[in-house]
Amino acid sequence: AFVYANKTFTVQPKCAIQYIYSLTNYFKELQADDRSLEYQLNLEKVKLTIDTVLPLGIICAELLSNSFKYARQGDRKLRISMKLRGAGDKYVFSYKDNGLGYGCMDNRDSNTIGLYLMQSMVKQLQAFHKFFDNSGACFEIEFSEKIVSLV
Repeated sequence: AFVYANKTFTVQPKCAIQYIYSLTNYFKELQADDRSLEYQLNLEKVKLTIDTVLPLGIICAELLSNSFKYARQGDRKLRISMKLRGAGDKYVFSYKDNGLGYGCMDNRDSNTIGLYLMQSMVKQLQAFHKFFDNSGACFEIEFSEKIVSLV
């Protein structure tokens, strides 16, 4: 939605922070119930090409969607933490919620469309990623800038 809201579409570097904040707020606005929700966003201001931001945004949207769908437990406040930082010529994006975690889910054998979509975006970024549990579901991806589109 955020990408389409902009009338001009260029391949110039986009601020990843702005995109992730907008995506997060969009998901927050979609919540019909009044259960508590808390975001902790620790995002370095990095400029990435659209070829990097779009797959990262799709991954982020899928993670948010899964948290809203699976991590809520009764009246307990849903807490979501996202971090984006530069590490030399690489970037690391981390995501965590305070839900039940992935449990015994084997991400290689799962047939869910959401997981397939995330793995496809990770592959597109030629990135390293991992799913793990740590008082909730955690996801981490390490990637480099991708420059694919040439205009």
